[in-house]
Amino acid sequence: MDGWIRWARRCRLPAFKRLGKTFQTHLAGIRNMLTYANSNAAAESINADIQGAIARARGFRTFRNLRTIVYLLKGRLDLPGSPFQPALT
Repeated sequence: MDGWIRWARRCRLPAFKRLGKTFQTHLAGIRNMLTYANSNAAAESINADIQGAIARARGFRTFRNLRTIVYLLKGRLDLPGSPFQPALT
């Protein structure tokens, strides 16, 4: 990685110089991600579900109601179906 960054910083292409500088700045984080395979994908997934719930509901009256919906969506609970829906046979 260090060798590639040195090459990119000496390259004649401005885009590669900028990329090499960016990699050099974030090198500790890049190495950490490659070593431990950490990702923020789970947090982004939760955020996308929350944003979807907000869009479907067109807003909530209180934060408590929003929090309850998020818990119901992300809690992975086995909830019974609607009593008003006919049972599938």
